[in-house]
Amino acid sequence: FLYFIGCRTPRSEMSAGGVPGVRAEAEAEDRIDLAWTPITPPMAAKIVEAIHTRTGRETVHVVDLIDNGLGSELTADIAAAVETSDVRELMLRFNKIGKNGCDALSSSVKVSTRIQLLDLRGNDLSGGDVRRLLKAASESSSLSHLGLGMNRLGPDGAEKVAEVACQNAGIIHVDLNSNNLGPEGASHIARAIANRGSCLRVLDLFGNSLGPDGVTTVLTALRSNRTIQRLVLGNNACGDASMPALREALFGNAVLTDLDLCCNDITSDGIAQAADGFSFCASLTRLSLRDNAFNATGALHTFAKACALSDSLLSIDVGSCGLGSKGAIMFEGCLASSSSLTELNLSYNHVDDVAADGIAKAMTVSKRLRVLDLVGNSLAPPGAELLLDALQRN
Repeated sequence: FLYFIGCRTPRSEMSAGGVPGVRAEAEAEDRIDLAWTPITPPMAAKIVEAIHTRTGRETVHVVDLIDNGLGSELTADIAAAVETSDVRELMLRFNKIGKNGCDALSSSVKVSTRIQLLDLRGNDLSGGDVRRLLKAASESSSLSHLGLGMNRLGPDGAEKVAEVACQNAGIIHVDLNSNNLGPEGASHIARAIANRGSCLRVLDLFGNSLGPDGVTTVLTALRSNRTIQRLVLGNNACGDASMPALREALFGNAVLTDLDLCCNDITSDGIAQAADGFSFCASLTRLSLRDNAFNATGALHTFAKACALSDSLLSIDVGSCGLGSKGAIMFEGCLASSSSLTELNLSYNHVDDVAADGIAKAMTVSKRLRVLDLVGNSLAPPGAELLLDALQRN
């Protein structure tokens, strides 16, 4: 596929079926979905009744409520129903559940032997609000996915989440994006990453003001980790200062498959410092560096060459990095010689017809390329025709 224009369809990344080790349920699974509609007490009573119903195909396994204004009281009603139900996934995003709602959910998490996923993103919860809930999560025999992104947990909340990850090996997916954890919070999370008792596979730390010190702390801990498969460190203003730590973290890592470093003010010189780490990390398949600041320099060529040498990278996203045509041309080697690359994102990079000829030639000899994203560039009809012709001959 060759994209000149495109769109994305939002989807949840918290599904328990989306991480290895948790079985995906059938498409026909009974569930309650209600988004952007205020839930009144009578409606909540109907939801509770549906959760309690346990007759064959009418059994509810998933409850997904988004921005319904539940508040703490209706949350407590639903939490009480979930305790002894067959509900496996409970999502109460953007529902103003408050501390009392969290406390009610702590009982559900502690008692239920079915619940695998709890998603409370966007509820304006503080570290103190989730204290009892996290204590219950550390003792749960079934919980594996914990979504606490877009709250205000801060360093105190990060410390409690780290304790959960260290004490409960069943917790494999934690979303902490946009919680203002800061460098102090990063040090707590790093402790969980380095702890041999932790079995985290997915960790989202996007937008937490970690800064260079915090990101470096996390990456240093990653060197001794043997379980994390997906790590999101985007929008943490790490700059180039964390790149030596990234290089060291990638060397010898055999489990990390997906790394997101978007929006971090990383330059070409910085990413070049970690370049050989990308070529030597045998497990890495997806790399996002979107919205950084790469110039067409020899340092960028060093990085592009390292990506071409990788035998595992399937997807590289360098969209919105200010590459220009000169920078885009440096990725021709990835397209032409990579034995693994199937997707390359060069969108919004001021690429014009100057680069189209070289990219088109690389496309014709590419062994694996399936998707090339050129959305939002400056291609004129002649350049687009070259690329479309190359697509036909690929």
